Amino acid sequence: MNPFERFSKITKDVFLFIKENPGTSRVEIAKRLNLSEATISRHVKTLIDANLILESGTGDSRIGRKPVNLVVNPSAFQILGIHVAYEKIKFDAFNLSGERTFTCRIQISQNIAFDEMFELILKTIKRKKLRRILGIGFAIPAPLDYSEKRLIYSRFYGWRNILLPSFVMIDSEKVPIFWENDANLSAIGFHRKTNCNNIVSVYLDKGVGVGILKDGKIHRGSNGQAGEIGQVLVRKKPKDNFEELEKLIIEESHRDFLSKHTRETLGFTLAIVLRIIDPDILAFNGEIPRVNKKMMRLILKEIKMRLKDKEYPVVIYNGKGIDPIFLGIQQMVFMNML
Repeated sequence: MNPFERFSKITKDVFLFIKENPGTSRVEIAKRLNLSEATISRHVKTLIDANLILESGTGDSRIGRKPVNLVVNPSAFQILGIHVAYEKIKFDAFNLSGERTFTCRIQISQNIAFDEMFELILKTIKRKKLRRILGIGFAIPAPLDYSEKRLIYSRFYGWRNILLPSFVMIDSEKVPIFWENDANLSAIGFHRKTNCNNIVSVYLDKGVGVGILKDGKIHRGSNGQAGEIGQVLVRKKPKDNFEELEKLIIEESHRDFLSKHTRETLGFTLAIVLRIIDPDILAFNGEIPRVNKKMMRLILKEIKMRLKDKEYPVVIYNGKGIDPIFLGIQQMVFMNML
């Protein structure tokens, strides 16, 4: 169910402005969107009639009537975020104001089939009785083919060439599903947290991926695999065969410490990415940045050594507040629905 389908672009723009500026007034919206107050009032009425926004008190005014404050109706719908991480699935639901309304974590096996995993997710949604879901956003630890809506390959789970569903039926309602790489969503989330438009966001867990935000937009490359540094071929030792960097990280992360060689390789690779992109910030998310501070110091040291005299501000998600991935999911669902 998409309540925005029947709305004009102006109505959608008005809703988005109110969402981003809670407590705003019709007068302010008219000024910012460069439209007449009469036009804005008509579109506001449409949104009020649809129960998507509410009038909430009055603002200050020295002359004339006080302006009526407008806010999004938080309980109108929920956005459900699902992060398929490493051996676990994270569920977070949010109301339209971005406040978390539900959270849940379930463990899964590395050997789980994709269809089995998806069925488990549907059972969890039904068991938890989640209602009025505007859309579902999935964060996946794998590169995606966006034109064909396919998961290309997940080394950790062994999934390959999976056609991704675009909707699911919940309580006889057709709920749209949107899919994105977890590192890309993390980059979008860090954008919302910092307002920086150029970000290199590293998701480092039992594997590694980079989300690249350029001028406020995700850079996916020609086939959706930009930032897949885990697929770079490296050697453990000079005479060894080449292996994917991600394979080394997956093997070593079980020991909770990456070897010096792997840290050096990761630092060298990230330094090249930073020199090419030249971002506003370097951001980190994932289990290793959250819990292994010593490891992060060593990785950052390797990066700094290779950047010579250039430094980038570093932002690390420490587990407090909403995970940038789920902030990215909220943004993804809204932008696809509006």
